[in-house]
Amino acid sequence: MRHTFDLTLAQIHDDGYTLARPALFLLALLEPAPVPRVLLTPALLTPALLTDATGQQATAAELDAALAALHQYGLINTPAADGGGGEPLTAGQISLHPLVHDVIALTPPPGTDHAACRSALDTHLTQTVRDTTGAGRAGWPTARLLAPHLPPLLRHTPNAGFTTTRDLLDTLADTLHDAGAAAEEHLLRQSVLNTNTRHLGPDHPDSLVSRNNLAIAIHGLGQYQEAADLFQRTLTTRERLMGSDHPDTLSSRNSLAGTLYGLGRHHEAVDLQQQNLTTCERILGPDHPHTQESRNNLADTLSDLGRHHEAVDLHQQNLTIRERVHGPDHPHTQKSRNSLAAAREEMARTQRRRLPWQRSRP
Repeated sequence: MRHTFDLTLAQIHDDGYTLARPALFLLALLEPAPVPRVLLTPALLTPALLTDATGQQATAAELDAALAALHQYGLINTPAADGGGGEPLTAGQISLHPLVHDVIALTPPPGTDHAACRSALDTHLTQTVRDTTGAGRAGWPTARLLAPHLPPLLRHTPNAGFTTTRDLLDTLADTLHDAGAAAEEHLLRQSVLNTNTRHLGPDHPDSLVSRNNLAIAIHGLGQYQEAADLFQRTLTTRERLMGSDHPDTLSSRNSLAGTLYGLGRHHEAVDLQQQNLTTCERILGPDHPHTQESRNNLADTLSDLGRHHEAVDLHQQNLTIRERVHGPDHPHTQKSRNSLAAAREEMARTQRRRLPWQRSRP
């Protein structure tokens, strides 16, 4: 197979597409997953990846011609950027058949240094991630394509500089979370947690943050019991190391409560939310934003459980505080007003469904 590919690449080179072979080799150094085309393309102020890796000057037009030749010979695939209905589904991407990927990665092209290619790849991957996370919604398709190629970057980063690369993966994972790409987010969160645990230990605050982030990603995949177990593990560790009143502990308790409620363990969820609200009121005061949010979460859960009087009381308390603190037209105030109205309506509906002798007396 290698001999066959060599003959094909030699023919492409003789046809004048001198960038084809080094471009294919760079693609083969990445993971066997689709690659965003923007990674290879020269930016306005940044040379092409090929230029940095091989020293060959590479314009966008020359790169496009080389990729077209590789596509024509079946060495790469470049699917359309939309599904035919005009709605963009993917960023421009390039993919290799797994066999092509594995064979081409074995031997650098003549005059190409493997270490230089790897270094250039790392630099351009880093810059592409930064450009992508700074692009808002427009960067979401590219972020999904970049995700599989980031864990190897973290694995071979020197120990002294691992935090910079780790933070890069976390930033991309945040973008993937916003995009609703739970599977890709999970891949990066797991890689970050593994790295933090290896370098810092399982109980380091950074490891606990990454474990909590992983649990959120797992919850996004619909694996609620696994997410609850991870939230519980993080909460137990934070209570032991930081105490029950630490803000990170409160965050863990709130996350666990939400997951337990989704699993149908409603009374456990209420107990945790009540504990959080009591702690927030004692530590932060009744008007603090975290206290307001805790009160709102508990009220919503109580309403869902049919404890409407308690829910109405809490929503009324929140509304009074938010009108005083934020004013009557603030979004938080409007949210509380809507929540209170919904809780009152649900309480009235429940009362109407009861038989006359079941209704509470005034």
